[in-house]
Amino acid sequence: MNERPRGPNEASVRPLASDQEAGLLEQIIGGEPLLKHRRRYQLQLSGEGTYFVAWRGALPAGHLLVRWTGTVDREAAGALHRMPVLEDFFVLAEHRRLGLGRRLLEEAEALAMRRGCTRIGLAVGLTPMYEDARRLYTRRGFHSVGFSRHYASYWTSDARGVPVWVEEAAEYLAKTLGITPAAARRRAIRGQWQRQHGDLEDWPLAEK
Repeated sequence: MNERPRGPNEASVRPLASDQEAGLLEQIIGGEPLLKHRRRYQLQLSGEGTYFVAWRGALPAGHLLVRWTGTVDREAAGALHRMPVLEDFFVLAEHRRLGLGRRLLEEAEALAMRRGCTRIGLAVGLTPMYEDARRLYTRRGFHSVGFSRHYASYWTSDARGVPVWVEEAAEYLAKTLGITPAAARRRAIRGQWQRQHGDLEDWPLAEK
């Protein structure tokens, strides 16, 4: 049976498939550092990562990198020890609130579970511009890992398109895979209680 042709706005999420597609991301989405999408395709070919891309029809609309070798940030390595990390989660403004961000996370988490991973982590900024992302992470079951904070550093572009170097505060989050988001949130709350009180003897919820 022939595959049904995709409509001009039909959404899909899959790993980057070619260097030509990476070039299309450079044209449509751009970003710093220069040629980062091609570099991430090479990282995928090496087996060190998987670069998921969200599409609307034939055009890229967003991306998410899963780095299987863990974070390259030394400070983050303590909070996100021995787990794959999600990096550079982004959806173009005109394609937001269509479920593409959720689908990117779902695909990344599903692949991580198929590879035998039990946890997955990320860092998220603390400024208001990240509020939508933080709400999505919370709904997906991510929780703060010891309230550890660091300064995330990266290249971006200003309103004139000029590259600028940015440093901002961020928080580490992690998620246990294979359980529902509600169960993950409950486990996180229970863990915070135990860290603060030392045991679960006075845990206020029925299940211990």
